[in-house]
Amino acid sequence: MSMQDEILDFWFAPRGSAEHGQTRELWFRKDAAVDQSIRARFGAAVETALTGGFGEWTTPRGALARVLLLDQFTRNIYRQTPRAFAGDILALGISRAAVANGDDRALMPVERWFLYMPFEHAEEPAAQETSLELFARLRDETGLSEPVMWAERHAAVIRRFGRYPHRNAILGRESTAEEIEYLATVGRGF
Repeated sequence: MSMQDEILDFWFAPRGSAEHGQTRELWFRKDAAVDQSIRARFGAAVETALTGGFGEWTTPRGALARVLLLDQFTRNIYRQTPRAFAGDILALGISRAAVANGDDRALMPVERWFLYMPFEHAEEPAAQETSLELFARLRDETGLSEPVMWAERHAAVIRRFGRYPHRNAILGRESTAEEIEYLATVGRGF
């Protein structure tokens, strides 16, 4: 099995399985065992991607695999460290190119969700607006509505603060009084 297929089968479940194409608990929980599993299986691939590797993965699924390495797996492997966000700019560039080429349309709905995540993770107002547009289109075309809620929440934080306050301590940024108050509110982190 190719590395690209291994990444996609791990994240989305193997093609042909009952779980393939379904929302998975794996994606959104903080679990040290999952983080360790991703580190052991994909740590070297993440490092390769962070240095610009896998540029030959130019198919829609190849672009998605690169985005997963740079935007999702980094968050698991390097949780609570600045390196968790080290692939964000690269992932956003890959996602932008894939959307511009129409490659997102070749993916199933949950795969599109993750191809669009770098827009949601970006601390850029323009990327947030693109996120809202893409997730609304995904909902309208496929009925997958959960990502819209998350995109709206993320965009609201960027509109309010211009950045994600929950990253401040990790990135060594000083929080404003308003951000400190926000962070003290239950359920405000992502």
